[in-house]
Amino acid sequence: MRPCAKRILWSLLSRHGPWLVNIGITAAAFCLLFPLLASGAANSQSAILSIQALIARGDLVSARSELSKALAGDPRNGGLYNLLGIVEIQRGKSDDAEAAFSKAVAFNPDLLGAWLNLGRLYQSRLDANPALLHKAIGAYRSALKLDQHSDEAHYQLGMLLEWNGSFDESLANLDALAQHERSKARTLALRCADLAALGRDAEARRAARELTAAADFNEEVVQGALPVLEARKQDQLVAEQAAELAAQEAEHHQQVNALRADVARMVADAERARTRLALAVKVTLPQSRAALASATASYQSGKAEFLSVIDAQATVFTLESDYYRALSDFAKNVAELRRVAGEEVLQ
Repeated sequence: MRPCAKRILWSLLSRHGPWLVNIGITAAAFCLLFPLLASGAANSQSAILSIQALIARGDLVSARSELSKALAGDPRNGGLYNLLGIVEIQRGKSDDAEAAFSKAVAFNPDLLGAWLNLGRLYQSRLDANPALLHKAIGAYRSALKLDQHSDEAHYQLGMLLEWNGSFDESLANLDALAQHERSKARTLALRCADLAALGRDAEARRAARELTAAADFNEEVVQGALPVLEARKQDQLVAEQAAELAAQEAEHHQQVNALRADVARMVADAERARTRLALAVKVTLPQSRAALASATASYQSGKAEFLSVIDAQATVFTLESDYYRALSDFAKNVAELRRVAGEEVLQ
């Protein structure tokens, strides 16, 4: 890929990344699309780069206009129709986007990104039209024919097949994911539901334990799996998961509260030590040293006894000792606070 093309591509991904993810275009999937787009004639490649730049800038009106011109000259270019689908989605034209993505895969059946886009589009419209479930499943199956290692296609297909009641096939797709994807909470939640629906309770419980131990586990992750678990009368398993989550949250809150109490105590100790230091530096030490100087002068002039000088010197020594103890306590408290809090807490 040419350097200028890379810059335009990544500009598009960086500015429209959240939307692209919502319809299934990851950076890797989009890069699979690009060579096909750029393999035509030089004028088609130039048009595609220009259109991508317009989309990256958010100029959808101009992008659509340029796409119309490009398609007039190259009406069977699936890559152009895939870009048109992206533009239509961003314009809120779902029906037009579906037509564009459908033409993209009709003209270029080996365009992986277009199949993923089409699957995501069908998936996003399931609430309004449940009949699209089978179309979405078909789109992801077509994507897997092009790339049998596509984690995006395997995961989405696993979820859709679970919704469709095809639990064995759903499990097969989840098992085909890369290891780092299989260990994610969203995958473990689907796996747990599939196993429970198939009556494989021991395996389902193991999956549930792995799920609650996952680093990215939260209540929202299991929402998609709950209907299957409830439909298959797995209330006990759901209760166990909820109880374990509640116990983990309670333990977390307890640890947080204990940490806050420790920090509050250490801050109070440090503030007391700082107050003692300020009092010593500004009041007691200067006064005691002045008293010692006065007692010394009086003794030298014969107006006071030597014992008064000794008493004044002892007072200075005691106050200086208290000052250095307070300084040591303050330094220890600050060091402990930095260790616990991980940042500066006193200014």
